[in-house]
Amino acid sequence: MSNSVKFVTYANLSDFKDEYIIDFENDDRYNNLLYYLQDLLKYYNEFAKSILEKEEFPDEIDEFIESMELNSKLYSLYLSKDQWTEDQFKELQTLNEAEKREMILTKNVFVFNSFWHMNLEEIAKFINSELIKLKHSIIPIPKNKVKLTNPKKLALLHAIGFFDLLIVKNLSEDNQNEIVALLLDADKKEFVYKNRLNLNSIDPSYQIDKYTAYQYVEEMGKLLDEMK
Repeated sequence: MSNSVKFVTYANLSDFKDEYIIDFENDDRYNNLLYYLQDLLKYYNEFAKSILEKEEFPDEIDEFIESMELNSKLYSLYLSKDQWTEDQFKELQTLNEAEKREMILTKNVFVFNSFWHMNLEEIAKFINSELIKLKHSIIPIPKNKVKLTNPKKLALLHAIGFFDLLIVKNLSEDNQNEIVALLLDADKKEFVYKNRLNLNSIDPSYQIDKYTAYQYVEEMGKLLDEMK
């Protein structure tokens, strides 16, 4: 992981909040949270790809079944008759709540991943809200810390594959831009949207002297290589 906090996954937001103060109680909470969010998104992207491609449940399935918080609307959907065969639905009606929970979560990996994705989204939203609160706090900056302009920061997000992460790709482009605008304290349309037009273009041409993030992708790639 990119910081001193050990990377731990949580099955639900409540567990994350219970450990949050302890795990991130240090002088560099903002950066540790930011790094944790990046690692969490990367972990989920790899986790989801693995179980969906193999169509196999994770080894820790029992822990997930016990701890995962279930979105009420999605859970109600899978309690309905049209989600099951006639025999399965009859069986479902005979089960207690814990048994129903297990039967639904183990229906298939796609159902399981849907619930897990929602839990991760809640954790990510909470972390983003904490980052915004901490943004205006006084955070010690090491003397050798690299200072980047917003165009370079946006190019860095592009270079590390932030926009290719599954949880980010599943968001609308407008919501993606809103998250980046919050992280960079920048205008969603005037800065993020217009710079991404050139970043996503094979042959950038949109006011290239003004929206310059595309110019720094190679430089940010070299910066990442130096960190390895």
